[in-house]
Amino acid sequence: MGMEKNTYSCAFGKCLKPSRNGFLLMEAALSVLLVSMLFLSLVPAAALAVRHFEACRVRTELALQGILLDQTLSTSLRYADTVTLSNHSQLITLSEQRKSGFSVRGEVVYKILSNGNEQPLTGSRVGAAVERQIVAKPLAADGRCFYFEGPFIVVSICLQSKDGLYRWPCYMKVRPLGRIDEKNT
Repeated sequence: MGMEKNTYSCAFGKCLKPSRNGFLLMEAALSVLLVSMLFLSLVPAAALAVRHFEACRVRTELALQGILLDQTLSTSLRYADTVTLSNHSQLITLSEQRKSGFSVRGEVVYKILSNGNEQPLTGSRVGAAVERQIVAKPLAADGRCFYFEGPFIVVSICLQSKDGLYRWPCYMKVRPLGRIDEKNT
């Protein structure tokens, strides 16, 4: 049923007579204020959620690239017939007369294919942006990525996020089943 004649609207201890034109100015202002406070309280929570999502994405990408790099390097070096180090950032492996290898240039680890082309193993690109989110740097203090230590080939690379917050060290000693050619070291 309709509003009775003696019904009043009360807010904050003050009672107002009902208006026949719809909402009262005070009620409209109060509802706008409550909605804006609710919206402004959710904005920081949304920004925090976006930051956490981005951090999780970078950590996941770093872990995936780190696992791929570890597995690819250890398998290729272990089953190589001959291993040659041309410099401290390039490692050449020979298997069944097929020349391939690994190279670290411009903060990216490349797999050198048997036809001479290079395929990047690390360094994700987001969308059309050319800025890499994951970079590869030497882990050793002297800047070497690959070196020999007796019968072992030592891989010493650190994958990290561009901002340096997250790291994946790739340090391994692999004893190849083939021979090591130390002439070029």
